[in-house]
Amino acid sequence: MKINSFQGLVGHLQKQPYDTRVRIMWGTVGIVAVILFVLWVLNLKSTISHLDTSDLIKSGATQAASIAQVSYAAVERVEISGNILKLYFNFNNPSDDILNISKLSDISILVGGKQVTPTQMTDRQGQQFVRKVLSHTQNFGILTFPETDGNSAELSFNQMFFEKTPDQVLSQKIDLDLKKLQTKANLRN
Repeated sequence: MKINSFQGLVGHLQKQPYDTRVRIMWGTVGIVAVILFVLWVLNLKSTISHLDTSDLIKSGATQAASIAQVSYAAVERVEISGNILKLYFNFNNPSDDILNISKLSDISILVGGKQVTPTQMTDRQGQQFVRKVLSHTQNFGILTFPETDGNSAELSFNQMFFEKTPDQVLSQKIDLDLKKLQTKANLRN
């Protein structure tokens, strides 16, 4: 019986003039839109009332502290040939954000009380090293310095930041034992 009444209603609507059918359609769309809007507002009100705002400030501070404690750069080995010191390094970005690394002028090595900036930063294929390390990736590179005298050094990467928080500038210092890192490169499969 319900099918017949539905078919009868549809048949009755089909017999109406075009203007009447258009008004009925827009009226139905308007009623459905109002119902959906009311449901959305009620759901939003329920979501807002269940928010826990007590941890909002603590979460930001904890996140900033955890970012500062992560080491993004690591030095694998050192190669000294002629008047050139090459540091083979890598950047590992385990975060969900893009890491902007230091410019060449913001990188330095402190050896024997003398601070030296690199002359070149390339990837392992000799191309310019990336400026941004994507999330959950690792990039390998070579820093080239003029030869320096000393067995220990401190490498500094300054002015690093994440795309989402450019106002939080990061820096990293790496203590190096140049003699210990001066080993032959292991072949990789």
